[in-house]
Amino acid sequence: MTKRSIISRKLIILFSCIGTFFLFFLAREGLGETPTQKVVFHTGFEELKGWNCWPKGKEFEIDKNVFREGQSSLKISDKDIVVYTYIQVKENTNYQVNFWYRTKEVTGEIGLNLNFNKKGGGNGSAGYKYIPISSVSNKEWEKFSVEFTTPPETFMCQFGFLSKASGTIWIDELTIYEGTEKKQVSEIEDTKNKTGEISSYGNLIKNSGFEIDDNHDGFPDNWSTWIKDSNASWCIDKEVSHTGKSSLKIQAEVPGRYFVVQRITGLQPGKTYLLKFWVKTENLEGDAAVTCDYGPVAAKPRPYVSLLKMQGSKDWKEFTNYSTVPIGSTWADICLIHTKGTIWFDDIEFKMVDEE
Repeated sequence: MTKRSIISRKLIILFSCIGTFFLFFLAREGLGETPTQKVVFHTGFEELKGWNCWPKGKEFEIDKNVFREGQSSLKISDKDIVVYTYIQVKENTNYQVNFWYRTKEVTGEIGLNLNFNKKGGGNGSAGYKYIPISSVSNKEWEKFSVEFTTPPETFMCQFGFLSKASGTIWIDELTIYEGTEKKQVSEIEDTKNKTGEISSYGNLIKNSGFEIDDNHDGFPDNWSTWIKDSNASWCIDKEVSHTGKSSLKIQAEVPGRYFVVQRITGLQPGKTYLLKFWVKTENLEGDAAVTCDYGPVAAKPRPYVSLLKMQGSKDWKEFTNYSTVPIGSTWADICLIHTKGTIWFDDIEFKMVDEE
């Protein structure tokens, strides 16, 4: 081997080392990649410290016989229960939730119940979000992932697993990451409230046109159900709308009461608010309605919009209602109440009118 070839080989090795080091440096600094997410909460449910349930007396426990990783999992075998803990978070910040779950003989609805709290405020004082989870009767371990953005003034999140279902649910390896993007309050637009965020001005309804379904489960974000009638169904309907591309559809074959709800917080006691919405029906029977239930002090009489005029099959019609927030109340539940047949809701608006 000549002296020249030896030098050439050494140069090749040298440049290879430099290239490897440069690639390592890029990977370490994250150049060209999404910055690493920060873990703000993790549990494998080896213990239940910090976890509680509502209402008290319901059953949840650690199961050391069923788990995906580690030595145990969270087991929920009671109906109409929320198993929750508190996690400190930042306002206007994106978070990602990952966990694994398993079901056995489950019938009914399960989901994530998120109350966003102001510093020193009660549950839901900054906002509320419900995220449905697919509740297949018998499912082996499956990963669930979803993202959400905290409303303005959020300091703490009451993070809960809500089960309205019979049967057994196991949950394991729960991790919550803080995202990398932070939205400014000034960026939150309100027009038709397409962003799903809370706004202090204009329309206070989030996802008022039922366009948003970030986790692609078929249900509108920011809306939840109170009473699950097994004979009824609710979903985003992309074939029927008053404006935009979709509406909310509720359908049932037998008479019953079915509630689709959104809670609005931060209301001003003594102020008057306007509730406005559009409705379309097909073979509707009974007294469907929309109510505005203030809390913690109820309004008397209860703000109630009867939809008797929409019985049968009717095209889109607008309804309005004015009500005053009782002294001592700061929030309201807007309830869409269905009976029998098919009903669509769209373009729901709730705003203060005193300053108009």
